Amino acid sequence: MKKCLFVVLLLAIAALAVPAYGAQYGCAGTVTLVFINGSGNVEVAGPGGLPPIGLCSLNTATTNWSVDACKAAYATLLAAKLSGQNATISLTIL
Repeated sequence: MKKCLFVVLLLAIAALAVPAYGAQYGCAGTVTLVFINGSGNVEVAGPGGLPPIGLCSLNTATTNWSVDACKAAYATLLAAKLSGQNATISLTIL
């Protein structure tokens, strides 16, 4: 019985030690690709070797992005691409 209680207690402590959020990443460098796909999603690639990823939607607000914030992000990334400026993208992967 003591052994079972110890194992349950150990598992409970381990579960509390695991963070409740995903891994955080940051990519910096030149934007090589930024476009709006057929579904209205902003796609970006380039900084730090970042492969093309869907960033946000210009049509629908999500938990993390409003439509206005998505438009601002697209404008900022497009300006960085056209001017050759570096951009930094931080993201959390759940």
